Amino acid sequence: MAISNTLFGLLGEAGELANKWKKYFRDHSGQMNQTPPPGLKEALRAELEDVAWYLARAADELDYPLDDLFGNNIAKLKSRRERNVLTGSGDNR
Repeated sequence: MAISNTLFGLLGEAGELANKWKKYFRDHSGQMNQTPPPGLKEALRAELEDVAWYLARAADELDYPLDDLFGNNIAKLKSRRERNVLTGSGDNR
């Protein structure tokens, strides 16, 4: 049950992060080369901190050290770049 609460918390915080960015994107007609309004960067940081906390909790609850998760992901992306399959879709590229 604890992992469910943690994963739902992670999804919720990621949604809050995305929603803040969506509103900025919407309010600037999709033009992202403008300077973000005051406070947006700090608001995004606060949401990222919440996402990071839930990610760390989930990793801990599943017995995955964060260093391993990050290292494995970097290795996966490096392999995709070397094989020229970084773009596209699908998990097994």
